[in-house]
Amino acid sequence: MNKNIQKTALTTLAVLAGMALGVSVNQNEVSADTTSTAATSATTTDQQLANMQSAHAVTESAAAASNAAVMNSATTSANSQIADLNNQIQTRQASDAAMQQASQASAIASVNQAATSATAAENASYSQAVASQTAANNEALKSAQSTIVTEQQKNQETAQENADYQNQAGNLDSEHNATLNKLDQDLKNNTDGTNAAIQKEISRQKADEQGAIDQAAKNFDSQISAADTEVGKAQQTVNADQDVVNAKDAANKAANQAVKNAQDKLSGTQDALKKAQANQPVVNTIDAPAEYINVWKEYLQTKKPGGWTLSKSDYPELYARLQKAEQEAVKQSNYQEDPAATQIKVTLNPNGTLSRDDVIFATQYAASLINPIREAIGTNPYKITNASIDVAQEVENGYRDDNWNTWDNGHDNNRLGQIAKNWGTSMIGESWAGDGSFGKLRYDENTHKWTHDYSNLTRNDLQRGIYNAVKALLFECEKENSTSSNGHTTDLLGV
Repeated sequence: MNKNIQKTALTTLAVLAGMALGVSVNQNEVSADTTSTAATSATTTDQQLANMQSAHAVTESAAAASNAAVMNSATTSANSQIADLNNQIQTRQASDAAMQQASQASAIASVNQAATSATAAENASYSQAVASQTAANNEALKSAQSTIVTEQQKNQETAQENADYQNQAGNLDSEHNATLNKLDQDLKNNTDGTNAAIQKEISRQKADEQGAIDQAAKNFDSQISAADTEVGKAQQTVNADQDVVNAKDAANKAANQAVKNAQDKLSGTQDALKKAQANQPVVNTIDAPAEYINVWKEYLQTKKPGGWTLSKSDYPELYARLQKAEQEAVKQSNYQEDPAATQIKVTLNPNGTLSRDDVIFATQYAASLINPIREAIGTNPYKITNASIDVAQEVENGYRDDNWNTWDNGHDNNRLGQIAKNWGTSMIGESWAGDGSFGKLRYDENTHKWTHDYSNLTRNDLQRGIYNAVKALLFECEKENSTSSNGHTTDLLGV
């Protein structure tokens, strides 16, 4: 709501009747992060066991994987080498057999071709010699006959010629047969020699092949022996690792038992620690960004005399910066529930106002939220006196006596003026907010009205209500298109 009443920082009240205003304060300066030695010990022991078990599992896994890899590698290498050697032997045998057959066939074919050619040449030569001799004999006989005088001489000459012919023909036959026999013998000798050479070459190649096979087998035996040695070493490593694993298992079991014993011993302490932690107070603060502080510093230095607001019309640049800073502040400032405070009941007077003890607590709590920001800006922090508590209580009671509806009527200026006169001060100003975060707000479907339930309230409820009220008053224009002039904020911050 717009506030048109001037305020004075000297008499501003922190708590008003039926209205929650404030934030959390740690009056005894007790740190919420106090920890228990027992809890730390338990955490350390559990962590050490977890680390030891994790390292043990990693060692076992690495050893098993390494040994399995060595054995698999050795077996795979041996099998691969055996397969390669068998393939090489089969390929070499097939190649040598084909080469031997081709070489033997080529040599025999060459010998047979030479023998055939020689025989044909001899037969041709013999036929030519016989023909020549026959022609010569016929010519000689014809010549002789032309000179023969008597029949007897003719017959004798003819007989002699025939005899000579027969001798010559027999000589030719003998020479021809001798030549053929020699050719046959040469053919036989050449064939035998060729076969012997082929057999010798085959024997040599077989010897070479057998030597290569023997050497390969020897090499393979060496490789198998080396692989067996590696496998043996790997097995020894596996056995050693297993011994280590067994030893670690025994140590782990002993450690587990020790931890169980320690956990049993600490269980009672941990239960006590949880109870103690549940009673630790939660420290809540309102976090104002640096830009928020800077804006109010500049306003304090440049504000117009007698000015009480930071409006958009008078300070457009500061107003825009403040709006962004407040949006950030609202996001990062949220009340954290306080389990310890839930154990303390809030007492209300018969007229619905807070008891004096709760008023004092609420005032201190509100001051603890506001004063750090006032100090950062450069204004004096709030100081609480018995008189300020009395004035606040009197305002609360006056609003009740007047049955004043603040939502319909705003501030009860007559009552505030009368109380100021009673206390001898020029005026009493106030900034108030609804108590929806304090009383349990419910909507009545029958009456269509909002109602509050103030039964069974605790200090945690009171702290929450004060925190949210102060937050709403400090960050008035955090919403876009806000029309607030930040009058409540200037009141709380003393600017």
